Amino acid sequence: MSENSLSVPPKNLKEAIDWVLRVIGKDSGNNGNEAIKGLAEELKKLFDKDAGEVARGVLTVMGKSITDLADKLGEVEEDVSNSFVNKRKIFAVLEAYLQYYRGTFENVRDYGSSVSDQDRDKLKGWLTGKSSGPIAKLAEGLGKLIGYQDGQVKNGGIGNQSEYKSAYKRDEVKWPESPDDKRTCALIFLGIAPILFYGLTYLYWQSTDEGDWKSSSFSGSSSTDALSAYLDAMGLEHSEFNQQKTQGSTIAEALKQALPELTKNANEHYPEYLRKLLKEPVSSTSPLSCCHLIASPLFTPNSTYDVQTASPVSPSFLGYSGLGALAGGAYGFNLGGLGTFVSALLA
Repeated sequence: MSENSLSVPPKNLKEAIDWVLRVIGKDSGNNGNEAIKGLAEELKKLFDKDAGEVARGVLTVMGKSITDLADKLGEVEEDVSNSFVNKRKIFAVLEAYLQYYRGTFENVRDYGSSVSDQDRDKLKGWLTGKSSGPIAKLAEGLGKLIGYQDGQVKNGGIGNQSEYKSAYKRDEVKWPESPDDKRTCALIFLGIAPILFYGLTYLYWQSTDEGDWKSSSFSGSSSTDALSAYLDAMGLEHSEFNQQKTQGSTIAEALKQALPELTKNANEHYPEYLRKLLKEPVSSTSPLSCCHLIASPLFTPNSTYDVQTASPVSPSFLGYSGLGALAGGAYGFNLGGLGTFVSALLA
């Protein structure tokens, strides 16, 4: 069922894509430049607030969505055959991310401890309502990925022209007028930026020569193959998928055309691929990376949450949580959450 308000948070990757497209108006409707400017201004306001206050706000808004996503992962895992060799890898990655996601938001103390004034100014500079800014460019790329043209889904992307349905009603859902709802939308954006970044980079990387899914096909939620299990967990219905683009290689090509930044160093192992992807991205050509970096300080401040001693959700999380500093030099401030998330891949 489609939602009728942008203050209803997405529950998975697919809904996160739909949310961004509805905010910016790439799925038609009445939003557009006003919403881009409005979202950018609200994010700037959050940058000037205490990190703990902002983090608690994101947790309040996104908490149920996090739980729902974790539950969905559990349901899919139960349906996957025991012979599915990549099952533990995939779910260890996603569950470790959710564990860290909850923990950091519950224990953030100080924004400034992890972000220098210079880096903060750089990130705030990306918060623009201009069409060349990362928010607008991200929406443009996501619209192309789904296949939107002139407000309608065509068969150029991964969306099925006749079956794809947005999680948000395009004719009814508009950029809010209420200050509280505007703030909620900014908090949602901070919460879904990492979901978009990790969800899409992992899908792309696994669907290239370096990954395992290049020759796999998305065959629906009843399938036991890795690609199908992943897409199902991320909220993508087989019936809504362009049936000409269900193979891993064609999905990778669609992602490449929509978000060219994904191709940078994709021949590396996944953690190194992410580290290089996040190294000094340009806002106009690396919107996915930039939007993730805008949100990343909330995931990485010094806090009372210790990933070394936190109760792990998988052996991988426990054994490799020390790699939290893996991407520490990626942009100039600590990206510990990145290392925690990708560490399970090394198991």
